[in-house]
Amino acid sequence: AAAREIERWAGHPYMAEVLMTPQTRGIPFGSPHFDPMYAAAARNGFPVATHLMGQTPFELIPIYPVGNPAHWHDFFASWPLLYVSHLMSLVFDGAFDRHPDLRVVFVEGGFTWALPAMWRMDRIWEQRKADLPHVRRKPSDYVREHVRFTTQPLEEVDLGEYREYLEMMDLGDNIMFSTDYPHWSYDSPDWAIRRFPAAQRERIMRGNATALYGLPATVKALPAE
Repeated sequence: AAAREIERWAGHPYMAEVLMTPQTRGIPFGSPHFDPMYAAAARNGFPVATHLMGQTPFELIPIYPVGNPAHWHDFFASWPLLYVSHLMSLVFDGAFDRHPDLRVVFVEGGFTWALPAMWRMDRIWEQRKADLPHVRRKPSDYVREHVRFTTQPLEEVDLGEYREYLEMMDLGDNIMFSTDYPHWSYDSPDWAIRRFPAAQRERIMRGNATALYGLPATVKALPAE
């Protein structure tokens, strides 16, 4: 059904991406279950974005092996763990090999978790390649080619150390600014831009999204009233 809807809306001027929930009742993103949707999205040039949707019961999000969290705050702080699980599945279950034009956007789950996840996946792959013959390249290579992350929420830590970490991540082409306004946790653009290394600011704030979604470099200004 999702694949049919994508084909139906292909070519519509306001259609820019496919949005799916990460609350998939235990089906990881790399499962062939999603192949028809991925194939339709890739064929029509649509990225597939994911963002938490609604106040879903915790039992539908199987990332808590010790049981449901005691507070909503626990869930909010550990939200990136859900994205880590789906990212590993996309790579190790071969979704990017089956769909070489697929692009996936993880929205508003932060991004600083990506580097240690990439390190760990690369190490496992290097030592267990025989178990994963369909994973033909380093996992981190798949992430850099196929995956985009949005910035919100940015960590409020020492600015110098934070910029050094972003330089080490070397994901300047994979990160897109998001604000989450008007939620209480939103990141103001004029505050956020100062947290990025100078060499990455233009790409993160504008360039990467422009390239991914095929947006015009400029738009006409609204007429003055």
